[in-house]
Amino acid sequence: MALSASSLIPSFGFALDIDGTLLRGSRLLPDTTSTLLKLQQDNIPFILLTNSGGELEVSKAEKLCELLGVSVSPNQVVLGHTPFAALVNGHEKLRNEPVLVVGGGLNGEGPRTIAQSYGFENVFTPADVLAAYPAIWPNSHSYTATGVRQLPESLKFRAILVFNNPLDWGPALQIIIELLLSKDGQLGTQSPKNGDSELPNSGYLQDHQPKLYFSGCDLSWNSEYPVPRIGLGSFRAALEGIWKAFAGHDAELNAVELGKPSPTTFAFAETALETWRREMHLLEKDQELPPLKKVFMVGDSLATDIRGANAFLSAQGTTWDSILVKTGIWDGKGKILYIPTAVVEGIKEAVEYARKHCGE
Repeated sequence: MALSASSLIPSFGFALDIDGTLLRGSRLLPDTTSTLLKLQQDNIPFILLTNSGGELEVSKAEKLCELLGVSVSPNQVVLGHTPFAALVNGHEKLRNEPVLVVGGGLNGEGPRTIAQSYGFENVFTPADVLAAYPAIWPNSHSYTATGVRQLPESLKFRAILVFNNPLDWGPALQIIIELLLSKDGQLGTQSPKNGDSELPNSGYLQDHQPKLYFSGCDLSWNSEYPVPRIGLGSFRAALEGIWKAFAGHDAELNAVELGKPSPTTFAFAETALETWRREMHLLEKDQELPPLKKVFMVGDSLATDIRGANAFLSAQGTTWDSILVKTGIWDGKGKILYIPTAVVEGIKEAVEYARKHCGE
């Protein structure tokens, strides 16, 4: 009996980190191109799962095509902030709510454009705030009045979305802290509930302040520079330090963390991989797709790649295995805090290991 087309579709796939796994800055790591080409030739699906961001997925895919030397679809790219798209129509229903987006270029136009592409319709940036209230940050800064959006009166922010590291930390930190201490998300106010020991969290974040979301938590990352560079996790650490100084050590910041190792991000990535499996095999929505039995997360970070894959419990019953490579943050010398399924030299060895242990 002839095999159906769906029976030839592999039941496993890959979620591949980028920085420190496939690339070091803009430099290809050994065997990257040949390994990815082999996966494509054998019709084995993979997505690129990274905590980096600050640009549209389509733009990232175009850059990766050039850097990696293989074709990359935007549907294969999951950036740290890609799961923000689920906030538009999800439980939070933020489509029409005022949101502050932080990160990227001098005027935040990168994050604004990205947020609008996800479906957010009421998006503001730190540059908009500084243009409306110059005294909010009385020191010098690099934001300009070019392309700013006018703030309506009595604006009540409902969410703060941190897409990636802002280039100018000072004003960004000032505005975020002010909103977290505000009454009802309004600039220039302070909640009377702050510091009330009779209320939960000592009264902090109990007065309809905006919810704070981060797209990643990497304290550092690898570039062409010989030692790691600070990441978005460092910006969060700075914010938390200021928060504790104002609110006290018992008041929690209660930020929502997406990106790796967040289970929300791994669930989003699994859905993206399933969608890509269907797309690459040209299957219609009503055509049968064999279950995705196993995903191999390949990365260089114990704290994000390995920790996230180890902890994730798939709602579909898919098994996630973690493979640690020595080409990035972890070079084989440090302590292993989260135990990976396997430790290998680089991407080539990771894929070879996975294909031997995929169950096919």
